[in-house]
This record gives sequence, structure tokens and C-alpha cells, in this order.
Amino acid sequence: MPYPIRICLDIIETKGIESEHIYKSHSINKSHLEQVCDYINKDKIENKLDELNAEPNLACGIIKKFLKELKSPLIPDEIITLLEKCDSNIPDKEYANKIEHLKRILGKMPQANYDTIAYLLIHFYRVLNKVKFIIKI
Repeated sequence: MPYPIRICLDIIETKGIESEHIYKSHSINKSHLEQVCDYINKDKIENKLDELNAEPNLACGIIKKFLKELKSPLIPDEIITLLEKCDSNIPDKEYANKIEHLKRILGKMPQANYDTIAYLLIHFYRVLNKVKFIIKI
């Protein structure tokens, strides 16, 4: 799990999880985002933690930028192909078999990619539950 992603997700969950449309915000200053990313790329993220804590939208921007700029996709193409085949080959009524097959496919991913996706999914689950909670009030 890349350290900047983990830090940014933690900041979002502690400071910005209740923000409406946290991942849709377009109010981030692009040059400011670039400056913070430059610090992060030089392993100086600690210099910007206070700034990130104050601006959860900036943390979201960093995550999106990081994922867009990966040299290879987080989910490798061969895994996507296997997932597509799995979806079409196993009927929905065989749900347990489909889940096991999906686990085997995902287990073929590089560990760092798998861990990052798992962490992102847990985070998005928390964000969705928080949003549902806010809406119910």
C-alpha cells in the first residue's frame, strides 16, 4: 500500500468523510495540487500533513492524481480479462462458486496492487456508510 495513499485516505476518513461529494470536488487549485504532489514525490509528505489535514479535498485530489499517473494500471489487463470471463461464465445462481472464482483471480494480482485495492474498497465502504448515515438524519 503506497504510503501517500494510506495517509490521504486516513485524512479523508478523519477530516472529510462527512463532506458532501468529497470525491467530486473540483475546487482544488491545480498548481497547489502539483506543489503538494512534488513534496510527496520527494518523500517529504510530512511537510504537508498539516495542510492535507486542513484540506481533505486536497487529499482526494492527490489520490486521484496518483492513481491516474501509475505506470501500469492498478488492476492489470490480464486480471480484467479474467474477471470479465468469470462474470459471463458463471450463472448468478451459483453465487458461492462465483465468489471463490473471483478470489482465485484476484489472488493472482501483485500483492501491492491487491492490498491497495482492498484498502480503497474498505475506505469507499466507510464513505458510503457515512453518507447513508448523514442522509438518514
